[in-house]
Amino acid sequence: MKKALAAIIGVGMITTACGTSVNHSSDLASASRPASNPSGHFVLLSKIYPSMPTCETGVKMDISTDSISSKGLMATVSNQVVGFCELYVEPDTRSYKLTPRKSMDSCGTVVYAGENREGRILITDLRNWSCPTFAPLEYTIKVEETRNGEIKVLYNQTWDSSNQASLMIEGILREDAAIGGETTGFALMHGGERYEVDFVTYDLIDLAKSLMGKPVIVTGTFKTFLGVEIPSRKVLVVNKIEPSYE
Repeated sequence: MKKALAAIIGVGMITTACGTSVNHSSDLASASRPASNPSGHFVLLSKIYPSMPTCETGVKMDISTDSISSKGLMATVSNQVVGFCELYVEPDTRSYKLTPRKSMDSCGTVVYAGENREGRILITDLRNWSCPTFAPLEYTIKVEETRNGEIKVLYNQTWDSSNQASLMIEGILREDAAIGGETTGFALMHGGERYEVDFVTYDLIDLAKSLMGKPVIVTGTFKTFLGVEIPSRKVLVVNKIEPSYE
């Protein structure tokens, strides 16, 4: 059976041998995303929140390659409200053409810089970090935006599933049970490890049932599920499942 291929994001901070403070997860042994494809969608706030805040103002940032107008790598930033409250902020959407700078270290840190008529942006990207450490990851994207002489420092959030690297695991699919019925009903067994998996979100229940007891490969991201008997648990929300052929 093939080994699990994983790129997992956690929470923390470490210092490199050269003295630069960066963040990393001990589970991240290789690049979660290739440096040639920095595209992504991010929720950015002024500090790190362990879960979605009740009401906070932040920004949404999309990094993409504009192949239509040949502008190259672009970052589009807009203000937004994060949480559950009746607060409104003007989106004030702005775009920056990005240029990658030289890596800050030998571990995969990439810095992108951009400017427009109103200001400039500096993006530190740690998604491709590859050096082994023992501290979990606090953030993978740091943004410093300067407008009208004011600098705002923002971080992506680990609770936002769009920030998480995809996880691929191969194992045997089994039925699952738990106290108080707090379970998705499915678990993936890989070696001596058990992963609770969710097939409801992406409407994969029927396909999963047809593969019960068989070796499969699943792809997805972890999400925290809340309950009564079990206050919180990590569940792999699967967006793809396929038979494993040895």
